Amino acid sequence: MRTNTIIAVCIAVVLALGLGTYLVYASRTHSFNLSLPVTGATPTPSGSGVVVGGAVMSPSLDFPDNTAKANNLTIFTKGLRLTGFNPTLAEAGPFTVFAPTDTAFNALPQGSLDNLLLLANKDKLAAILSYHIVPGSYKIADLKDGQQLVTLNGQKLTVDITSDGKTLINGAIIETADVPMSNGLFDVIDTVIVPPAQ
Repeated sequence: MRTNTIIAVCIAVVLALGLGTYLVYASRTHSFNLSLPVTGATPTPSGSGVVVGGAVMSPSLDFPDNTAKANNLTIFTKGLRLTGFNPTLAEAGPFTVFAPTDTAFNALPQGSLDNLLLLANKDKLAAILSYHIVPGSYKIADLKDGQQLVTLNGQKLTVDITSDGKTLINGAIIETADVPMSNGLFDVIDTVIVPPAQ
C-alpha cells in the first residue's frame, strides 16, 4: 500500500513538472487565453459599420462608395450618378444625407420615377436629390422638434419628433439612423422628400 502511494506521488510530481514546463514554453512562444468565453458576445469584424441593404457600411468610405453596395438604395445612388452629385458627396464635407429607399421611390405616383430619370429632367431630379443633402453632421440625438436644416438646394427641411419617439424629416420617417461615413453620416428614410415649388 505504501509503495502504491509513493508511486502515485511520483506520478503527480512528474505531471506537475511537465505541465509547468509546457506553460513556461507556451508563454514564451505562443499567445493563448485561458479565460472562459463570454456567453452572448458576438465578435464584430474590425472596422465594420452598420448594415444597410445587406451590406456593411464602412466608416472609412464616403457616401457614394458606401451606398453603391446597398441593395435598397440603388435608385438614389443611380440618381446621384446621373446628376453628377457623386464628386460633391466624395468631398471632405461633412454632410448629412437623408437617403430614400428604393421602396420610397417606387411609391411615387405612377410614371413619376421614369420621368425623373430622363435626361431632359436632370435639373428637376438634381433639385430633389439636393433637398436630401444637408451640409454638416447631425446625429439623430442632436435633432430637436421643429428644427430646420438648410439643404444643398437652399431650401429647408423640418424635423418632427413624435410622441412615440420617431424622428421625421419633412414627414419621412428615419428607418436607420447615424450611419457613419468618412465625410459625415447618413440616415435611411422611407419617403422621397419633394421640395416645395419656388
